[in-house]
Amino acid sequence: MKYLKAKKFAALLLAGMIVLAGCGAKEQSSNEQAPNVTTENQQKSEESQKPEQKPEEKEEKTEDKKEEKKEEKKEEKSEPAKTEDKKQEPKKEEKKEEVKKEAPKKEETKKEETKKEVKKEETKKEGPKKEVKKEESKPASKYKDGTYSGTAKGYEGNITVSLTIQGDKITALSVTESGDDPEYLEDAKAVINSILSSQSTGVDSVSGATFTSNGIKAAAQAALDKAKN
Repeated sequence: MKYLKAKKFAALLLAGMIVLAGCGAKEQSSNEQAPNVTTENQQKSEESQKPEQKPEEKEEKTEDKKEEKKEEKKEEKSEPAKTEDKKQEPKKEEKKEEVKKEAPKKEETKKEETKKEVKKEETKKEGPKKEVKKEESKPASKYKDGTYSGTAKGYEGNITVSLTIQGDKITALSVTESGDDPEYLEDAKAVINSILSSQSTGVDSVSGATFTSNGIKAAAQAALDKAKN
């Protein structure tokens, strides 16, 4: 019996403890919900206390906003123009640099032109010197001194002559061989005196012995060609 009474007493204690615990939890939940309700009530009271905006004030605000947007657009337009100006400024600087680069080129071309002019003047000055050298290189005499022979065709055969040069002059001329008739040869020998007097083979032939005299002249010219310097 004592054991049953103790058991009932313990059960009653547990039930009381559970009831007390449930009451405490309800109070805490009611306390947590209370501030949320108060905050919502405060917000509604504040909104009710705010003054309502007049339609004129609203219109002014919209106009101000429009003007602000217009100014922003103007600023946006002006900004690319400024950027273009900034882009153009380096282009101008590049042109100046190109002009600076071209200036020394012009100076170089002027220097080259002056050098060419100086060279031309030097060549002009050197011109007579070269001519003097050419004159100096020319031989002093037209013919070499000595005795030379020459052969040419006469009337019936070849005619050979002996020609002597001394001091660039023909000093002697004679026929050494001939296949022509002696009579015609003697008449043709008259051309020898003409050659010695004129110092040239370009003399007239002897009439009556034309072919033989022409042979003597041709043979004398062949000897002169051998004597040339």
